[in-house]
Amino acid sequence: MHDAPRCPICDSRDLRAEPPFASCLACGCVQQSWPFDARRRDILTGQVIAAPDANRIESARGIIDLLQSHVHGRRIFDVGFGDGAVLAAGARKSWQVAGIDLAPACLAGVPDLEATIEIGDFLTRDNERGDDAGSYDVVMFSYSLEQMDDANVAMQGASALLSPGGIVYVELVPLSELHDRGPDRARNELPQRVLFPEAQHIRELLWKHGLTIEDETVGVGWRWIARSR
Repeated sequence: MHDAPRCPICDSRDLRAEPPFASCLACGCVQQSWPFDARRRDILTGQVIAAPDANRIESARGIIDLLQSHVHGRRIFDVGFGDGAVLAAGARKSWQVAGIDLAPACLAGVPDLEATIEIGDFLTRDNERGDDAGSYDVVMFSYSLEQMDDANVAMQGASALLSPGGIVYVELVPLSELHDRGPDRARNELPQRVLFPEAQHIRELLWKHGLTIEDETVGVGWRWIARSR
């Protein structure tokens, strides 16, 4: 039995330790490693969540409109819901909304939705055997997939929550596209956990977990919409 850790993207055990980072020699991803993990969790759970401004609210409405063009149902689970703007926008359009986040401060932004949102870790949530398994038309990772300790486990959880034909929405910036900040600075920005080297790594991750990409958009962040097969 192998005791060596695996890459959270490609499952390779060919890792190079560069404390506090570990780099995968197979796919090139960079992840924060001990001793920063405890600090990262403290930062995530203790972060202050700013209330969404007018631009953020408008952007959230646009995301819901986009999702409505891809699914018939209106049930969404937001992984790392943050300020709750997308969930609030969905609720205003009669979506059934739910989500999870590590930061207790997130609850303050969406007090009306407290009954359907959770404070906790998506990776340890019982997504496969829970009451809501197979219940959602959309599972969303908006700048949250890169905060997961294991992208494969995150996608397994998302797939378990999806109803047949449901979609996963992913938004993030690949490491190679961080032109304004540069990879070195990005590597040192907590609480980011995993830095995806290229957009192709997201494409492969989605396909590996039974998801076919229907839409890929490049903007401030890259966005993928992928449907379960």
